[in-house]
Amino acid sequence: MGYQQSFGSFSLGRLGRRRRHSDMPENASPAPEADTGFGDAARHDLLDQIAAFLLRNHLDITPANLGIAHAVQSGSDLDLAQKIADRQIDGEPITQGWLDEITLKPDPAEAERAAIEKMMDQLEDSITGFAKTTETARSETGACRDEFDQQLSAADPGANGMNPEPFLTISKAMLSTLQRIETSMKHSQAETEKLQTNLAKARSEANCDHLTGLPNRRAFERELYAFHKQALESEEDLFVAICDVDHFKRVNDTFGHDTGDRLLRAIAGILQCFASEDCFVARHGGEEFVILIRAVDQEGAFERLDKARRELEGRKFVDRRQNRPMGKITFSAGLSNVMDTPNPRDALAAADAALYRAKEQGRNQIIAD
Repeated sequence: MGYQQSFGSFSLGRLGRRRRHSDMPENASPAPEADTGFGDAARHDLLDQIAAFLLRNHLDITPANLGIAHAVQSGSDLDLAQKIADRQIDGEPITQGWLDEITLKPDPAEAERAAIEKMMDQLEDSITGFAKTTETARSETGACRDEFDQQLSAADPGANGMNPEPFLTISKAMLSTLQRIETSMKHSQAETEKLQTNLAKARSEANCDHLTGLPNRRAFERELYAFHKQALESEEDLFVAICDVDHFKRVNDTFGHDTGDRLLRAIAGILQCFASEDCFVARHGGEEFVILIRAVDQEGAFERLDKARRELEGRKFVDRRQNRPMGKITFSAGLSNVMDTPNPRDALAAADAALYRAKEQGRNQIIAD
C-alpha cells in the first residue's frame, strides 16, 4: 500500500524531484542540485521526516534506526516501508523490538540467490573437470600413438623372425587407456547434465511463489526491466499496477490463515486468466499482486485491470470448513505509466501511492496515477 497518510507529505520516488521554491526569495533562481538529485530544501525535508519518524515512535537515535528511517522516508526500501505502513494502518505501534525482528530476519530471496550461485559454481567445476578429462584423453592417446610410431619405425618389416609382442602390448595398453577415458568422459557428461537439470529446476523454483503458483517478486523484478526495455525499443506504453486485497487481515482473523491462503490462490487464478504475452502477473508479497501491461494505452490498461476487479467482486466465496459465506471480496489497485517516469522503480512507487489513494477513497476501485 502507499505511505502518504502514515508518513505525512512523503511520497515514494518523488522526494528527490521535489523542491520547496516557496522557501526561496521570489527573485532568486534555484541553486543547482547535487548529483544525487536532492536540492537543499529536499534534503532538509528528508531530515525532518527522519527525525519525526524516530521521535513519533519513541525510537533511540542509533545508526541502525537512522538507517531504517532513511530507507523508509526516502523510499529506498519499499518492502520495509510497506510493512511499517501496514502496521500503522492496523493501529499497531512501531516498537524497537518489532523493528529488530523484521530487519534482522534473513532475507529468503538472498538465500535463494546464494543457493543458485552455489549450483552454478558446481556446474562450472563439473564443466572444468570435463574439459580436463578431454585434455587428458588427447594427451594420453597422443602418448600411446607416439610410442607406437617409435616401435614401428625401429622395426624391420623384412627381417625374419620379427617379434610382434611389443606391438600387441602397446595396442592393448592403448585400447585399455581409451576405454578408461571413455568411461570417465561419460561419467563427467552425466554429472554435467544432472547439474544443468538441477540448475534449471532451482532457477524455476526461485522465481515461483509456491503458495499461488504465480511468478514471485524476484521474477517480477526481472520482467519489469525486460518489459521496460522492450517498450523503449517499440516506443509503446507500459503500465504497472499494484493490487491489494481489501480487508485481507479481517479474512485471516475471521476465517483463519488456511482459508486466507485458499483465497489468495483463487485471486491469483482470476488474475492469471488475464496474463498473456503482453500482460505479466506476479505475487508481490502478502496480499499484494503486481501486473505489467504493455501495447495498450491507459484506458486499455485500466479496462483490463477493472475487468479483473469486477470478476473478483462478482464471486461468492464460502469458507468450506464452516460452510460460511465470506462476504464480498474485492481488491484496490493503483496504476502508473512506466514510460512517464525516469526509471521503472519510480513508476512502481507511483502505482503504490495511487493504490493508497484508492484505499483511502473507499477501496474496491482503481486509481491511475
